[in-house]
Amino acid sequence: LVVSKGVDMKTVPDLSGRTSDQAASDLTAAGLQIGTTSEEYSEDVAQGLVLSQSVETGTSIPHDTAVDVVVSKGREPIEVPDVAGKSADEAKSAIEAAGLAASPTEEYSDSVAAGTVISQSTQAGSTLHRGDSVSYVVSKGPELVEVPSIQGKQESDAIAVLEAAGLKVEVSRILGGVFGTARSTDPAAGTQVRKGSAVTLY
Repeated sequence: LVVSKGVDMKTVPDLSGRTSDQAASDLTAAGLQIGTTSEEYSEDVAQGLVLSQSVETGTSIPHDTAVDVVVSKGREPIEVPDVAGKSADEAKSAIEAAGLAASPTEEYSDSVAAGTVISQSTQAGSTLHRGDSVSYVVSKGPELVEVPSIQGKQESDAIAVLEAAGLKVEVSRILGGVFGTARSTDPAAGTQVRKGSAVTLY
């Protein structure tokens, strides 16, 4: 008589962090066999190493059961979207929808409307990985400055003050300007104008 000892049960080894070849060897040594090997992207596990296994480590299973493994393909490559010319909100949405992080900065621009992307430092079409940052520049519109008050100053001092504010000065002398005293400007003091604008000094 031959009496059954029951099904030959084996304990599943821990395959995490092993290569597919090492996983197969570990399973063979444990009296089991490797099943299907598939691949998935992973942000945490290096390429070529086991990411997960179909049967939990330490489980007792029949000796003829195959254990499937998933091997890491490394970090997922993502193509950087082109956001030049888009609004700041559209650019942010496009970047985040791709699985990347938006990293905007702002600059003044006389040619690009406020809230619109002027350029992107991270080139469109280049390859990054999930969570990486995409740098781009959003327009703040033209830089505005306030026309300073120059009333009562001497002509040279008034011109210096206006030019220091980033303005171009055109002098209009009333009655020949013999006293050389600044009376007013056009636009008037306190007015917000584009930096580099011409201001008439009376």
